[in-house]
Amino acid sequence: VVKGDYAYIADGKSGLYSLRVNPFPAEGETPQLRNNADAGVGLSRILVRGNQIYTIGLDNNLHFFKIDGNQPAVAAKTPTIPIGTPIRDFKLWESHLFLVADGLGLAWIKNPSEATTEIGGNYAITGVINTLDVYGDFAFLGVSGSGIKAYDISNPEHIQLVSDGGDVEDDDVKQPTSLIFDVSYIAGESKSYIYVGDGRKGFKSLSVDYKAKGSDDDQGKVLGSVEDIAVFGDYLYVASCEQGIWVIETEDAEDGTKKKVAFYEIKELRGCPKAVDVDEDHLYLINVTESGSSISIYNRSVSNVTPEFLSDIGTPGTANDLVVSGDYIFVADGKQGLQIAQRGGIFNAVIAGLQFDDGDSRVADAQGIFLQDNVAYVAAGNEGLQIVNVADPTIPTLYSSHEVGFFARAVYVQEHPFDNYRDRKLAYIVGGDDNTPNGQ
Repeated sequence: VVKGDYAYIADGKSGLYSLRVNPFPAEGETPQLRNNADAGVGLSRILVRGNQIYTIGLDNNLHFFKIDGNQPAVAAKTPTIPIGTPIRDFKLWESHLFLVADGLGLAWIKNPSEATTEIGGNYAITGVINTLDVYGDFAFLGVSGSGIKAYDISNPEHIQLVSDGGDVEDDDVKQPTSLIFDVSYIAGESKSYIYVGDGRKGFKSLSVDYKAKGSDDDQGKVLGSVEDIAVFGDYLYVASCEQGIWVIETEDAEDGTKKKVAFYEIKELRGCPKAVDVDEDHLYLINVTESGSSISIYNRSVSNVTPEFLSDIGTPGTANDLVVSGDYIFVADGKQGLQIAQRGGIFNAVIAGLQFDDGDSRVADAQGIFLQDNVAYVAAGNEGLQIVNVADPTIPTLYSSHEVGFFARAVYVQEHPFDNYRDRKLAYIVGGDDNTPNGQ
């Protein structure tokens, strides 16, 4: 696990190691690997929160360490929590540490610290539990021969079974060895997935029903398939081709997260909203109809939840994604590549465009766009990543093209996390098509 400038490593023979990774050793330098020899036992798994390190020992016990604030390479051993039976997996969630162990089932420790001496309690579960993930009020367990089981852990002292995996068929997940629970969005009813590594079936993804907790007024509001989400201040704008635009009003919760306050529906849309972006005064949508696509601009300066339609901007291609910067709207416009529209007053029109091709008459299909520092990064289908200079939006010029080996659909760019490479950026690209149905 990486924490700050150091990686902390659970080693099966020698216990706990630390390794400085920022700045990363230059070529020819020897990495400074430090053995915290007082572990006294081989370790198999590791989690880090704050200055506390939690590990699973090969002696079937939990071993905690505390990171020295002045010397982060040093971690002093604190308590050992006796378990006495093989620990298969463990997870931190909010104030609790949850673990699964043979014969113990699902166990928990509240506020684990250097003063902890024993587990807080456990819930007995039949079978060998290979893997665990926790999200919100639920724990998801992968149990050999039984598939995925879900438990309500909102009150760890009274854990309740939600789903026993009985609907798992013989040709589905039966020997789960690893799993991750993922929620793309939460709003009343939510579409969620469990991604599972199965000992017999390989990698699978399972759709699960998961209801986010809220007031009675929130129940029954189903967003349907979500195309895009934009955030501005305390408002989330969710584009759904089935349900239109939902506005979710939020406020700060005591734990530092956001909690939803109310839902609003924007009606009388001009098509299927495929992408959404917002700035201080306006809401921007890509609307798709049978006759084509356009950019719709709404005024939200008077009301965040009932924006007023202002105008449409047609594009020459099939718009897939957009991002707004100042008076310009940058659009991934399908076969027409990057299109740039200018807005202001009654003048709203496309002013420039740049197509991408491989020099062999194959035009790229622009799918997604990310804008940073006067550079547009375009996920361009079979033509991979296109990097465009838009310092002057009226004259976009191509910097470079990069093949990625699959149909690129979306791109995200960030600064390199290590000091030695601050002059570099990292681009993350996702995609897939009929030839790669599971994506890349």
